[in-house]
Amino acid sequence: MNRTSVFLAVLFAVTSVSADNAPPSGTALAANSVSATINPTTKLSPTEPNTPASVEAPVPPVLPVTDDPPPFGTIVESWELPMSDAYTGAGITWRPDSGRFFLMDLGAGGLPAVWSCDPFDPPGTFRREEWVIPNMGTRTTDIPWSIAWDKDSGCFWISDIVDGNVMDGCYYIRIRKTSVGDTWRWFSENPGDTWLVGYGAGGGAGSMYWMGGSEKWLGRDYFACAPVAPDGPNNYVWKFDPYTKTSVGRCAHGNTVSERGCALVPYDSNYILTSGWNANQMYKRDSTGVPLDSTPTVEAPSDLALWEPESIGPDDTVFVYTILNDFYNTLQKRSVGLLWSQLEPGQAIGEPGWPVSAADDRLRVEPNPCRGTATVRFSGPSSIVRRSSLSVYDATGRCMQSTICNLKSAMPLDLRSMPVGVYVARVETDGFTQTAKLIVER
Repeated sequence: MNRTSVFLAVLFAVTSVSADNAPPSGTALAANSVSATINPTTKLSPTEPNTPASVEAPVPPVLPVTDDPPPFGTIVESWELPMSDAYTGAGITWRPDSGRFFLMDLGAGGLPAVWSCDPFDPPGTFRREEWVIPNMGTRTTDIPWSIAWDKDSGCFWISDIVDGNVMDGCYYIRIRKTSVGDTWRWFSENPGDTWLVGYGAGGGAGSMYWMGGSEKWLGRDYFACAPVAPDGPNNYVWKFDPYTKTSVGRCAHGNTVSERGCALVPYDSNYILTSGWNANQMYKRDSTGVPLDSTPTVEAPSDLALWEPESIGPDDTVFVYTILNDFYNTLQKRSVGLLWSQLEPGQAIGEPGWPVSAADDRLRVEPNPCRGTATVRFSGPSSIVRRSSLSVYDATGRCMQSTICNLKSAMPLDLRSMPVGVYVARVETDGFTQTAKLIVER
């Protein structure tokens, strides 16, 4: 079976395959070079629900002049991108230091590739980047999907479907720049740069077929992704740390059918954006996954990424760019329905009645790492007095302990009975959620 047909069989069957058919946990697959050859005999031609209603490129609407941001999901600009073939648009991420979006090309007619463009003239600035994309399988070429930039570490992370078969597992791989030239590649000699997720993996990583769009959340110490899993809660947004290979946990709410895209509104806001052709919607969610707003997206969106301009005015609209897995590999600029003045660092927009505004209003664990006991502090305004729940979760997302506390007071934690490892302390009150990484040592 050629790579195209493998991809189609995999991509559009995931919501109908039962988890009962999943193979038992196995050993990690050996890696080989990216020199695998592909001889497609048929042109990629997606089946429902990914087939566009027509072959005409979408035309953005003419927006009225107003001081308010366009409604959530409004398309303000749209472009066609000359990727390697039709229907090859996959992941997208924003890299602020370069002022460019980076896009994953899943390579339906050849080897996968990474492209980049600026946000103002994507077709005119579109270029292929110098990437060596690893091939972790042995029978055919893998299918990469998500791409996420981590500005804190100056590297990318990508997801990789082994041999194009969701039952073979999915890797999350760190891509770093070589010391010579502008080439980016996987450093296979570093075990920490590769993480097996999907079937065959443990913890929260083992409950999905593969990883859709992912992003590093600015101002927080973890990533989030749109899992692709059998129908059910395993499709809810998953939060994780690839550096320690630990699960922070899943959102409590979401779509029971798989989505593909995931973007995170920056700083301490509680907005998560998701999209996908199985749901045919783009959602704005709170930090628990509850939808706050939605808009139809029937053109097969595969991922989205928030645009953070170099110069931001308080009355500027927040925009997200969405890549479609359609005939044109269409890139769309959509409104998030918010102004940047509503997303100043430290704010928790979207949670009514939460008056946090100072930039250092964060949850802290002291000492950290700790040996036995610790104290959790929240440095919010002194006017905030609320009953909250304080919980501690292990790497699999299991709640180890929970108690009722007061945000104004220091909150003690007794960790003497807990094994050495990485945990997450989580405070929740009136729908607001704040987390902090916690390391237990002996």
